[in-house]
Amino acid sequence: MIAAAARDATLGRVVTVIGTGLCLAVSAVPAASQEVPSGPQVVIGSLDGPSGELFDDVRGIVLLGDGIVVADGGSRELRHFSGTGGAPTWTFGRAGDGPGEFRSIEWVAPYRADSLAVWDPLSRRATIVGPRGALGRTFALDGSAGAGVNRTDVPAAERLHLVTAATDGRFVARAGEISVAPGDTTEVRRERFDYVLLDPGGAVVRRLVSLPDDEQFVWAEGGSRAAQPRAFARTTEVAVRGAELVFSTNEAFAVSILPLDGGDVDTMRVDRPARRVGAEDERRWRAENAPPAGLPAWAVESQAKLIEAMDIPDEFPAHGGLVVAEDGSIWLESYRADPGGAREWTRFARDGGRTRVSFPSGFRLLAVRRDEAWGVGLGEFDVERVVAYRLGNAVPGGPGGRAQSGGGR
Repeated sequence: MIAAAARDATLGRVVTVIGTGLCLAVSAVPAASQEVPSGPQVVIGSLDGPSGELFDDVRGIVLLGDGIVVADGGSRELRHFSGTGGAPTWTFGRAGDGPGEFRSIEWVAPYRADSLAVWDPLSRRATIVGPRGALGRTFALDGSAGAGVNRTDVPAAERLHLVTAATDGRFVARAGEISVAPGDTTEVRRERFDYVLLDPGGAVVRRLVSLPDDEQFVWAEGGSRAAQPRAFARTTEVAVRGAELVFSTNEAFAVSILPLDGGDVDTMRVDRPARRVGAEDERRWRAENAPPAGLPAWAVESQAKLIEAMDIPDEFPAHGGLVVAEDGSIWLESYRADPGGAREWTRFARDGGRTRVSFPSGFRLLAVRRDEAWGVGLGEFDVERVVAYRLGNAVPGGPGGRAQSGGGR
């Protein structure tokens, strides 16, 4: 049995957990809160400008000392901008299967020194990009044994899928992915997979933790089988902060930190009541996920049956996305039943303080540096733009100094 104790920096009390190895910091007093200005301080992108300023499915933003790098999923490019707008100063990548090319981009992350790591899930290949867009190295991760293994016979439950990179050159991967096979029945499935630490070459170093995967709805009728994310699905968010794994499984408004080299899990949690899923929420979801026009008749019929059969949960997930800021604070998004609604995030500071920050509707937060929040907003005709908002006095490190902070609402 393990007894772990942590002193909540806000409430000044000790919370002890027996037998789990978890240190919990539970907050119960109001947090400092703020709303960012309605208009962003930086807007990059346009509706009809040069191709380098048009975005389609932004997959990530990395903040560098000389600007920002945006991963654009549509063009399969990395684009470097000065941070104040204008045309990109350099680009890297294009669609394809060769070196420096991508079939898809799932994420981009800071790597050693000024380098970047990019994961292409369709090619199951990692690419290291050096300063100013120089091609570094690539390695495939098709097998369960490590780098350079190009096997197709590895069971789905063992396939390695990179989820993030650490700045010291190591990687974190998930060992497993959902598969649908003959004999499966209609059900909600949330499988558990191991997360493992890889060395810079992609070889497995050690197991880190076992976590539930994103909820999937498996639909089976006759000879048809399909899987898609469940309505209002519970998801697992994973990131790296220095030499720590940061993760949340969406069961509670909580985030956990695990040292990559071994140690106890420290969990910070805010108590919030669960929100019920109402009839209007269900109606809107089914309408938004109806089969799009232009599909073959058989595909429309199949998708319509899946949507009609979809199992709707009684409650919404506890939260949405997770972002680790440059200063080490962890940002957790409040779950939005309405995709077009305002975005509220809670900042968990290293010292235990909490701050709630509200962004305008449609803004998707991807990176935070001191007094800047970077992400994606929608412009005219829902065209994506990269935007930055200035954070005010309520966020420590922003203009005006350190904020008062407390717990969750």
